[in-house]
Amino acid sequence: MNGFDDDRAAARAVRKLSRQVGADRRTDREQGYEFPKALRIGAPWALIPLTFLAAAVLQLAFFAWQVEWLGGLLFGGSAVALSLLRWKLSHQRNWWRKALEVADVATPLTMIMLVVGFGYHVEVMLTFVAVGITLAIAHNMRHARHSEAGELATTSGPAGGGKDRAAEWRAWTAANLPSAHGSQLTVLEDSRERLTAGVELLPGQVPEDITEDLPRIESWAGGIREGATAIVGGFQDKLLLMIPRKDALERPIPWPGPSGPGENIIEPIRVGLYRDGSPLTMVLPHSKIDGKPKVVAHLLTAGEPGAGKTEAGQVSDFSIACRAESVLILCDSVKADQSLHGFDQAAAYVASTTTMIRWLLNRLVSHTIPARAAYLGNPSRNLLGKHLANWVPGCGLKFVSIHFAEAGALVGVDAVTTIVERCRSVGIWIDFEVQRASHTKVDTDARAMFGAGQSFGVKDEVDARMVLSDRLVDLGADPSAWGTDNPGYVYMEGPWVPKARRVMPARYDNIGEADLTAAFAEFRHLFQDLDPITAESLGKPYADFLAARVAARDAAPRQHSFNPAAHSPAHGPAGVAAGATSPTRPTLDGTAMLIPSQPDHHDPDELTPEEENQMKREAADELAASFAEMVDRDDDADLAFETAAELRAATDDVKLGTAGDLAMPETFVRDESADIEFPGQLPEGPKMSKTEAVKVLVEILAEVGVGNEFAPKDLYQAVEERTGHSATWVRQTLPLMTSQGYIDATAARGRYVVLETDPKPELSYAQ
Repeated sequence: MNGFDDDRAAARAVRKLSRQVGADRRTDREQGYEFPKALRIGAPWALIPLTFLAAAVLQLAFFAWQVEWLGGLLFGGSAVALSLLRWKLSHQRNWWRKALEVADVATPLTMIMLVVGFGYHVEVMLTFVAVGITLAIAHNMRHARHSEAGELATTSGPAGGGKDRAAEWRAWTAANLPSAHGSQLTVLEDSRERLTAGVELLPGQVPEDITEDLPRIESWAGGIREGATAIVGGFQDKLLLMIPRKDALERPIPWPGPSGPGENIIEPIRVGLYRDGSPLTMVLPHSKIDGKPKVVAHLLTAGEPGAGKTEAGQVSDFSIACRAESVLILCDSVKADQSLHGFDQAAAYVASTTTMIRWLLNRLVSHTIPARAAYLGNPSRNLLGKHLANWVPGCGLKFVSIHFAEAGALVGVDAVTTIVERCRSVGIWIDFEVQRASHTKVDTDARAMFGAGQSFGVKDEVDARMVLSDRLVDLGADPSAWGTDNPGYVYMEGPWVPKARRVMPARYDNIGEADLTAAFAEFRHLFQDLDPITAESLGKPYADFLAARVAARDAAPRQHSFNPAAHSPAHGPAGVAAGATSPTRPTLDGTAMLIPSQPDHHDPDELTPEEENQMKREAADELAASFAEMVDRDDDADLAFETAAELRAATDDVKLGTAGDLAMPETFVRDESADIEFPGQLPEGPKMSKTEAVKVLVEILAEVGVGNEFAPKDLYQAVEERTGHSATWVRQTLPLMTSQGYIDATAARGRYVVLETDPKPELSYAQ
């Protein structure tokens, strides 16, 4: 249920309250005189003989005047008119109760009409007696039920409500809540589960006189802490109180599976329950505010380790991946191997290193957002054929949800602030998850632009105020009371959350490993890839990622049938898939069967040559990285990585043969073209202009590859050969390349990562 649906529910509840108040007032007016109980029970039985008597007298009168047909017509019309009037004026809400009231009026008049118009007949008499007895019994049963309910309402205590509860409210407000004294309480439900009541305020009183003291009202009504909800209608004179007496969050909530699999992403997503038992929902693309769709804000998530952020993210991410027109991108540079757990197949793209995430952010800012904006704003391109100020379903683009787990590692990356500023209207939604939303983990400019927040258990109130609004925390939302003792507990604040529920604790569904495994197998067919516009804007790294995923799917084991009739011609006459590596041999019936492969007798405790070489390469990298951290000069760091390269080259000299055994090194052949040239042999000519040299440097970076790292020394030789410029010029130009977004410095000293290789027309060298 989103905010708009909650407003409609509130309006219905207030209308129900108004009807109940009116009924109570009518009851109070009617209490001045009450019919004796015996008369109320015996009246329907006395009506049967009285109807016979009236029919006999009227039949004789109309017969004497010779106008029987007129009498039948008059009483028939009277029966129809009074029946319709009774249906219209009935206060009953169920159709069968209205039908009983109409039958009470129509049956006697119909009997009189038949007797006056057609005379006495046995069939008419017996039918009337049977119907009359049935209606009399039904009337007595209804009277008995209402009498018992009235006695219960007036004699019961706190569990029964009724007049005593309303009187208690008047006495309690006079002593403890003077601002609400004189208001009238109408009990709608008073059970072991909850108290639901309407409050009608006096002129001059406002709903805030009640809502600001909800904790005290909870104590008076016997409700649970922080569970009360006050819903206000379109006017200030009535509100609805819902006070649960049983905590729906006391036990973990089993995950029921993805919310609305196959439905459009614009529909609300259920992720858990509020304390009063109502569903906790999220609305990503749009939320109806004032009856109009509005783009929903990005979500900032915070909570200390062990508060349940990871499991909550899995609950929402899985539902997002199963929705129509929706794709999921996951970014986790800290513990991707643990947190993914199958989501590498559900997500359209996965960035598992800081370098990949930085590249993704740069591409989103410089390519994806402009490309999607141009598509939505061009009526001749998007599928709806009109100018679109925001993403809408059916436009031709997938709604992209990006979940940044452990996003504190991205502090200082300017692209984070830029993407939060620009991507909402083009259909990109951000869930930014950190342990603490301080300025050392989230840039303050970016934090100010997250229009929604959810806080799991945190250390103290200061941490909560970094995610939730001060007004909400002042009203009592204190996630620091949970810490890690209540995993999954959350306060959620956003445009789609009704104001009455923002201060109410909620809890995400409890999702287990077995639940995820079963869900991946069942809903795998709903996972989608990026749309062509977005995929093209992400460039070659995404294409490589997609190709690797397809190759992994193709390499997965498949079960093939060996019945030749069950195969297409592509599988060959032998009944074995084309391209199969296992040899075959004929059987007695002429078909082919696979020869079982020989078991591998390799000792699992013994390293293979490939594993041994890999260990040497990793050791070389660790040695070089350790040395680079110890030195201060970039040249020394470059020397360390050159040493690592030489160590790796030494391990690469050992190659494997086709049978898995060590193969002898290839015979050395002298390459005359690789001989040393003396300085006098170098071609002479002027250096390339610096502006042209910068463009050549971009081409060299393209050869390094987007997403790959390099040291300045790796570029010296290529730059000197192609442009004639020295290593000094390369080092002086790297800051320019960084400012233009082509490269970015990594955490390792003296190392850079390639972010962009597309040439820009305005790129020039500045002295």
